[in-house]
Amino acid sequence: MVENLTEKNLNLEEKVTQLAEAVADLEALQDVNEQLQETAKETEMELREEHQQSVIIIQNVRKLRGVVEQRSF
Repeated sequence: MVENLTEKNLNLEEKVTQLAEAVADLEALQDVNEQLQETAKETEMELREEHQQSVIIIQNVRKLRGVVEQRSF
């Protein structure tokens, strides 16, 4: 009986160790995921700003082209 309980206890301790390692791995993955999400948000913001700047440049070029074309005629 004691041997049986000792074996079960050892098996449970091993499972606890494995689960603790799994939890640590998942926590590390969660940290990486959060960092990736933050980086993605920052990149999205930067790309939106660049896009907006490009739109403004295109609008200005079109305006200048119109002015040049009007002066040509």
